[in-house]
Amino acid sequence: MNLMIMKIFTTIKKNISNFFKDIINLTNFFLKKKNTFICFFNENKHTIKYLEYFLNKKCRRKKVVLITFKEIDFKNSNCIILHLRSNFFREFFFLTANYKYLYSTTPNLNSSIFKKSVRSKIKYVYIQHSPISLLKAYHKKAFLDFDAVQAINSYQHREVSILNKLHKKNIKAFKSKYYFIENIKKQNKVKIDVLIAPTWKTNFYELKYHYILDDLFKKNNIDYILRPHPMSILKKEVRIEDLKKNNINFDLDPELKLDKYLNLISNWSGIFIEFALVNRKMPYHINTSKKFFSETYFDEYETFEEHATRSITYTLDINNISKINFNDFKNSSVKKMSEEASTINQFYNKFFYNDIQF
Repeated sequence: MNLMIMKIFTTIKKNISNFFKDIINLTNFFLKKKNTFICFFNENKHTIKYLEYFLNKKCRRKKVVLITFKEIDFKNSNCIILHLRSNFFREFFFLTANYKYLYSTTPNLNSSIFKKSVRSKIKYVYIQHSPISLLKAYHKKAFLDFDAVQAINSYQHREVSILNKLHKKNIKAFKSKYYFIENIKKQNKVKIDVLIAPTWKTNFYELKYHYILDDLFKKNNIDYILRPHPMSILKKEVRIEDLKKNNINFDLDPELKLDKYLNLISNWSGIFIEFALVNRKMPYHINTSKKFFSETYFDEYETFEEHATRSITYTLDINNISKINFNDFKNSSVKKMSEEASTINQFYNKFFYNDIQF
């Protein structure tokens, strides 16, 4: 009981502290904010890397505002950073914002504290943080309140048109390179054999795949890292305490270096496409339940990730997972690596955009 009271007291104390810190930050911000017409919204430490290219591009021309919910390592003399900790001031900022454009990689505009301004007619622009489908892997209304949506592949471009037709919207889809992939610098010389990175909202943990893989890898002398999706932890699909208790090697660092790993095992996450493009190597796809928010929305529609699993992955399920060729995890043949790279290059050239229209 005493422990619970202490936790409540600590939470209240933290909230009060955040409230007053936000007052100070907002005061300092409004003293600096003059003649700024462009704003970027960064939700967490994971998302800044998807905005970074566009932030730097806009900062070359004029001063830009960046509102962030977490402290981040981004520096540009033309960028005014506002870090807000309390939901009260976060929502207040969005509702009273007065800019020409607001760019964000957070979907579901108007469905959370991320709301449209009541003060001015801002143009809201969505920046992709994944190459996956816009129709099934997100909520039905995830993009409907945006004025423009970045399309990094032909599937996403077509899907914006589908949303416009269905909901009588006029969302602009602008074709663009996936600059998150373009900006990754391959610097890691020491490689870990396998990264296990399942997405959330599937039955990966329910089917105990993390324990099955842990057992297989330890028996075959394969070093690995499990990287749970932040939402898997938040939604309690997996518990950190259980991973520690069962000696599962895991990593929660928001900075993911895809070139640090020789192989990837994932499921319906966009990370398997990103890994393939960065390393020109085919990942392993675990055939779990699919990550669909809209099961009845587009029943017959094949998503980009569904197509990609057939084109650039080795698919595994619970019945054949033990048939993994563990020798390939450490030493793939030159011929196999060349064939995989060729397959992925063709896939990239067929579906992804190379020219910027921004």
